[in-house]
Amino acid sequence: QEDTQTYPAVTRQTIQPLLSVFLTFLLTLSCFPGLTTLISSQPFGAGMEWYDTVIVLFFNLGDVAGRGSIGFLVRSHLRGKRWPKLLLPEKGEEVKGKLLFPVLLRFGFVVVFPLLVKRPQPPLVVFLLVFSLALTNGYAASLAMVTAPKMVEGGKERVVNVMLLGLFAGLAVGSAVGT
Repeated sequence: QEDTQTYPAVTRQTIQPLLSVFLTFLLTLSCFPGLTTLISSQPFGAGMEWYDTVIVLFFNLGDVAGRGSIGFLVRSHLRGKRWPKLLLPEKGEEVKGKLLFPVLLRFGFVVVFPLLVKRPQPPLVVFLLVFSLALTNGYAASLAMVTAPKMVEGGKERVVNVMLLGLFAGLAVGSAVGT
């Protein structure tokens, strides 16, 4: 099938998923790994030399769980299970106003992580916050990438290109902000 829409038209139609994926990666890389590895931990006994490695482990586990949750929701939806529209929008029209909501909630991490840097924290608190950051990262990014193609008729290849531009821009800006 040929792309029948221009890039500006596709961008206008997918602006929410585009902003969602951009802001998701901007926020994530603003906090991780830079801020999260600056958080000092209260003594946890032997093995504190592994602290940063365990933070990365929890991030990776959360990210995989977040990305996998979209697949789980889609598969169970195909089997007849209905999920709240905020978790898994069914059509592009239903997305308006809902796709950015989980992403905007994630900006709470920008407030929390700098506060944690000021004094030592229990390791479990840090690990769970990093896991939460990653879980929401995987979920929000996957939701945006899955939703965007459903919002455009006849421009799927261009949707992919526009979304990749948003993803790469979020990675670049987030990396610059997070250093």
